[in-house]
Amino acid sequence: MAALVIKFLIFGAGLINFAPIFGLISRRQLERMYQSPIGGADLSIMMRHRAALFGIIGGFMLYAAFYEDLHFAAILMGFAAMLSYIALAVLTGGYNAALRTVIRIDAVGIGFLVLASLLKLL
Repeated sequence: MAALVIKFLIFGAGLINFAPIFGLISRRQLERMYQSPIGGADLSIMMRHRAALFGIIGGFMLYAAFYEDLHFAAILMGFAAMLSYIALAVLTGGYNAALRTVIRIDAVGIGFLVLASLLKLL
């Protein structure tokens, strides 16, 4: 039973990390997602690349959820991705409501990964 719950928790955190991939669609999509203007081609490229990287991380986590030998790597990647975002947001401050929502969602994902880690240790 614990193995199934661990898979579910890693998969859930993977979905959270995968979601930004929709920013690859366009700059307009990114602006909708983050409720912030993405001025210029340079920032658009960087933000769309960020979307691709989160798609890669999330995709790996979704895949890894079904392979016990990849759980540790998936958990570490998820922690690194979500904790770094929260740390940057908190240290920088001044973010909008959409980014506050991302912080809250990432906190849920971190909770999933903490629970998965605890279950793996039992």
